[in-house]
Amino acid sequence: MARFSEENKRIRENVKTKGAFTSDQSLLKLVYLAINDFLKSGRCQCGIGA
Repeated sequence: MARFSEENKRIRENVKTKGAFTSDQSLLKLVYLAINDFLKSGRCQCGIGA
């Protein structure tokens, strides 16, 4: 459960930093990149992206 909390925190921080989005697609891209970064960081122990 803590892994999800950490990932949610990272997504919220990224979205908050950006502020406004020109389209839904730009928001989805930012969320995708945040998740991808989290998976590559090695903190995710779910076996994905390792």
